[in-house]
Amino acid sequence: MAGYVGTVVTDRRVLLGSDIQEQVNLAVLPRNVRIDGQLVANDERLNVVRAMAHNAIGRGRPPEVLPPDREQFLGTYQALAEQHPHLVSIHYLATLDGAAREARVCHQLMQPDQQIEVYEAKTLEGGLDFLLKSTLAMLVEGATTTQVLALLRYLETHMLTFLLTPGAVQAQPWATVSGTHRARSMVPATETLWHFDSQLRRLVPVRQSGQLHAKLGPLLQSRWSMTRYAMVVRYRGYTQNQIAELTGSLQRAGLEAAPHLEPIAATFLPCMPPRFIELLLLPTEADMSRLQGLIQNPIWWKGAA
Repeated sequence: MAGYVGTVVTDRRVLLGSDIQEQVNLAVLPRNVRIDGQLVANDERLNVVRAMAHNAIGRGRPPEVLPPDREQFLGTYQALAEQHPHLVSIHYLATLDGAAREARVCHQLMQPDQQIEVYEAKTLEGGLDFLLKSTLAMLVEGATTTQVLALLRYLETHMLTFLLTPGAVQAQPWATVSGTHRARSMVPATETLWHFDSQLRRLVPVRQSGQLHAKLGPLLQSRWSMTRYAMVVRYRGYTQNQIAELTGSLQRAGLEAAPHLEPIAATFLPCMPPRFIELLLLPTEADMSRLQGLIQNPIWWKGAA
């Protein structure tokens, strides 16, 4: 691949793992967070902020991520552009957060020779983490801006994001909720499985039932052929026994490799309740290796972009 002279940008609405924060080709824009009435800069003290957010969520007071600071965003972009004239800025959908909108405004304010490509990820926190890691891996291989965008658009249609939540469902701009679904969710012990529909750009209810976490395997396999994918299960507020029931359901339905389990201390996404399970169906390692080969073919990535 041709040498890539840019970098990837995201913002601290995303709680990144330590394995990705130290990547040299990644710049993370700071965000301010209000936790228990205290204004905290969510910057390099990520572990401290994560612990504070975890404790606040446990007390029923979820943290509030303040809107992006445009001057701060623009200053960071301009500083980066002096070294890297081509930036790919990856954020949540605008319905989930305002960072993507601010990035587009900054794009208009930049000099003509300073380019920002803004991409809105049609997924949740774990999915965005996967997209960032995949993009950074391609940069190491020397991917161009066009190839990076082609990769993101390809992955958008080759990964699935689900959210399992207990309790009442509220109408929100990031979710499609009918009166029937809202009424059903009020029944004690009911869980709702949501699918993040990339075309509708929002969460859509799939099934509501009691003990749904223990029945997901057959449902996912029948509707989405889950055995074609690698699975990641991120969770907060569910017991080890419940996660074992979920894992057993998946494996009985034919999932060959055990899902990767990732307990979550805190999240800054407004659609995530105190208790949730985020399920990601992702391309396998073999699929990603094949994709790297495809992206090196200019005929493929020019068409994909």
